[in-house]
Amino acid sequence: MNTEALTLANRGLVERVNALSVQVAKQERILNLCFEFISNFNHFVPRMAQEFQAEIKKIEEDDYVDLIR
Repeated sequence: MNTEALTLANRGLVERVNALSVQVAKQERILNLCFEFISNFNHFVPRMAQEFQAEIKKIEEDDYVDLIR
């Protein structure tokens, strides 16, 4: 392989690693949120469940915006 091909392959790998890093960070944030929710779960409160879903959606939307930048 020539240097140009290796450079292009490396760029592709770097982009993929960056995308995967964003996905891992998103999943870590969701897992931490789940852990916090479960840890503080004394009584089932519907509002709390709605807030939980809203936070997960916000995380997913934030990370989607980061991916397309």
